[in-house]
Amino acid sequence: MPPPILTESIKKTPLSEAFSAFLIEKEFQNLHEVVILGVSRLQNMPGFTVHFMEELLNILDEHQCLHLLIED
Repeated sequence: MPPPILTESIKKTPLSEAFSAFLIEKEFQNLHEVVILGVSRLQNMPGFTVHFMEELLNILDEHQCLHLLIED
């Protein structure tokens, strides 16, 4: 079972307004969907920035689930 931070709605997750808006626009429901997509696919998404990646890495690290991010 994924950690609670991963299954929380994007709207309730403590993310910047810009990153949250990006994820909602791309129709992600939660961070679990983001981490299983994988690093390469995220980086290739139009509009995904280095700042978004840093924010994602930070929140995953804060919640001890950085290891769940799929590196493909």
